[in-house]
Amino acid sequence: MVNRRTGAISFELSLATEDPTTFEVIKRGWKKKDRCAVCRWELFESIEDATHGTGYTNGREWLCSECYDKFWERPDFISGSYSDLT
Repeated sequence: MVNRRTGAISFELSLATEDPTTFEVIKRGWKKKDRCAVCRWELFESIEDATHGTGYTNGREWLCSECYDKFWERPDFISGSYSDLT
């Protein structure tokens, strides 16, 4: 979903039926390559390698699965490994 006025992205598909003048469904809209916000690993749609097309997003920034597991699911990853930094 894309807000026609602001360009904001949402994954809530019901917005298109609730307010079609504001929101537009972009089918197969992810054609570009993005990078993980932490490690800069390339994310893109791929039939051959599904791991490159798997990640987590807030609608603007992406995290690859590995960084998500390390930094979001395990918030103590840095402090446990490098306690002198925190």
